[in-house]
Amino acid sequence: MSDTCRIIVFPLAKRVGKIRRFAAVFSEMNPRAAVGYWNKNLNHMIERMQTLGMTGAEIDRQIVAFMSAVQRAIDENGKGAA
Repeated sequence: MSDTCRIIVFPLAKRVGKIRRFAAVFSEMNPRAAVGYWNKNLNHMIERMQTLGMTGAEIDRQIVAFMSAVQRAIDENGKGAA
């Protein structure tokens, strides 16, 4: 029997509430403030995934998918209110 286990993290791109919040915040901020908001929250998400033991490649995939989901929410809903 193995003493190791694998943690499966809920995909960022499926976190609808977080996606809606990001899209709404971006629609209300000027570009500079939006970049600051993104970077602060992105770093927090990355740190959390690293703590959970995710590989750099998987973290990258999660972040890219999340960015795409946020952009879709903004595009589909005008000002970003998903």
